[in-house]
Amino acid sequence: MNPPIGIDSAVTTLVSVFTLRDLANQPKLVTLLQEGVELYNKIQEGGMIATFFLKSRDGKRVIGYSQWRDAAAIDAFRDAFRKEPQMTANMLAVDALVTREGYICDVIYSLHV
Repeated sequence: MNPPIGIDSAVTTLVSVFTLRDLANQPKLVTLLQEGVELYNKIQEGGMIATFFLKSRDGKRVIGYSQWRDAAAIDAFRDAFRKEPQMTANMLAVDALVTREGYICDVIYSLHV
């Protein structure tokens, strides 16, 4: 099995933290995030390598971990949310449920056993 998360200087990582205003909306948020990523994947070709979503067991947060070709690909993703009507609608629906933080990162350590 090839581990999908590893140290690779050719990959840029985006970590997004979505903090819910109402814990009951975690399932709805997960659905919206999945729909947004799948919609983007249909609209834009290339750039995104992989995306993972993690939900906190306390229901307060959903964390997105995505791997991209480079920072420009992340910028194109963000631009699509402003320019593509379906993606804008998705983003507005997400923003109604959460506060969000996003960080462009590099993986610096990985242990696979």
